[in-house]
Amino acid sequence: MKSKKKNYKEAIGNYKISYNLKKQNASPNIDITLIGIIECYNALEQVEESEKWLMELHKFQEDERKYYTMKKLEADIELLRGKETSFEQKKKEALDYFISNDNYKDALGISRKLGEYYCKQRSYKKAAHFLSKEIDILNKLKFGV
Repeated sequence: MKSKKKNYKEAIGNYKISYNLKKQNASPNIDITLIGIIECYNALEQVEESEKWLMELHKFQEDERKYYTMKKLEADIELLRGKETSFEQKKKEALDYFISNDNYKDALGISRKLGEYYCKQRSYKKAAHFLSKEIDILNKLKFGV
């Protein structure tokens, strides 16, 4: 686990360098870098840092897709804070949005996360629902079905 933490910390350092360069050059895809920073801090369970960078990401919220990407990240922070109901609500809301807009790559990650979450909660019926949804999404990505 120690090396994983080291890898996340190294990744955060690299993301911050990238963020500063993108900010100086007014890069249009600065949000991708911010998402990476937030996901690393979430993996390290550093909620305050995640929230700080999420506030920075809010500045670059330009469209509905980015709004739901932020909603997905907020949900992960809610789970770290122990707010399971809020986590579930925000993840499901983001999942519905991404599926209805054919953004299957984002939907895939959310569905997998919800399936794993419900398995850990021993809520197997809900876990099966989201894991089967994950299979449906994979089929859409792979076969266009």
